[in-house]
Amino acid sequence: MTFPQDKYAICKTLNGNQTYFFRCVGFCNYHKVYVTAKQARFKQCAAKHCNALIKTDHPYWRERELKKQLRKLRKESGRLSVKQDSQTEEQTEANSEVSFELKCVELYASATNRSLTSVYEMFFTTGLHEKLTAEKERLSTINSAELIGFCDDFIQNYARNIR
Repeated sequence: MTFPQDKYAICKTLNGNQTYFFRCVGFCNYHKVYVTAKQARFKQCAAKHCNALIKTDHPYWRERELKKQLRKLRKESGRLSVKQDSQTEEQTEANSEVSFELKCVELYASATNRSLTSVYEMFFTTGLHEKLTAEKERLSTINSAELIGFCDDFIQNYARNIR
């Protein structure tokens, strides 16, 4: 299936209306129409693993994957407090890294008024999550303002090096 190259191409949607291609997140091979994000959520196409849905290259799918990863991280950090006794030393160390990373993401997101998914994506794009894990012992002793400053400095240095 080849999709239109022009993002302003007119496409017929699932409800019979027409919309621009850039608003479509996929193509329903069963109905032979395009699907918007709202229609895909309402019909639960991805949740049902519909074989007829062909995904387009749309930011909706990346955001969806990031939300899944965040949910998984939260679940892992929640399990930390419940199952701490039965875990091996390696599992405890891995989970503490995940919970520290999640705590840093949540702290930075609240301080900068950004969404969790955008901050999480930024941490992974810049490699900041690896730096946080590497310097966890030092960073866990500093206050939140210094931690936010550390993150800001790292992201600015990353942006300077890309240019």
